[in-house]
Amino acid sequence: MAPRARQHHRSYLLRLWRAGNGNAPEWRFSLEDARTHERHGFADLISVMAFLEAIVGDDVRPWPATKPNEIGSE
Repeated sequence: MAPRARQHHRSYLLRLWRAGNGNAPEWRFSLEDARTHERHGFADLISVMAFLEAIVGDDVRPWPATKPNEIGSE
């Protein structure tokens, strides 16, 4: 079997909404793969980020360190 080709991009539709009772609604999240339409649900933002980090693995370079006043100053 030939090794899987590396994907150069992935597209997801992010949905977020408030769920629960009116006194303490909580955010809920889902990501839907734009190609396969496979949907993944999450109870918190940390889980969304963990999912994305697991997909990209070691291929991600760290974000450059910026100070708040440097954003958009180029």
